[in-house]
Amino acid sequence: MNHNSQHADDDETATSEETMEESTTSTSPGGWGPSDFRGWGVAPMNERGRETHISRSTALRNLRADFVHANLTFTGNHQRDTALDSLDTKLWASVQSYRSSDEARKGSSPFPTFTGPQVLQRLEEVNALIASRTLEHQSLKNDILEVSNTLSELRAREKQASTEIKALRNAQRELEDLKEIAHARLS
Repeated sequence: MNHNSQHADDDETATSEETMEESTTSTSPGGWGPSDFRGWGVAPMNERGRETHISRSTALRNLRADFVHANLTFTGNHQRDTALDSLDTKLWASVQSYRSSDEARKGSSPFPTFTGPQVLQRLEEVNALIASRTLEHQSLKNDILEVSNTLSELRAREKQASTEIKALRNAQRELEDLKEIAHARLS
């Protein structure tokens, strides 16, 4: 790592560590109970229920100390535990991330079981879903804005109609009075 990269990572980490300072206890994946989560893994929640984000450099610094004993390879091997492979991607990422953290090691949690291709495939799927959902979300926001504008126009027209009806009812009362005068006093 060159000197400039170190400073960039430090800046990114400082922001992340400030975010982590807001973090309080969170629940570990799968409802395994509260943890004093201050490391890598499940996106920790601060006391307001908002996710806090952890930088890559923080993730590597909080990698479980015994990670090398997980016997993981980038491409995997025939002895790798595949029990988590069927989990949906969000849960799978949470569990694998948590199991990779030093917090998991301290809690005697099992090792992670991921391979490089699994991570890349799931990341590609998530990125595609994010892109799709982002487009859908923007479309919905546009629809809401359009409906909101239409609603504003309708409210303005309703107010104008109400004002006109009031004026017409006032004219109606005056005309009824004039009609009564005309019948009674005009020959």
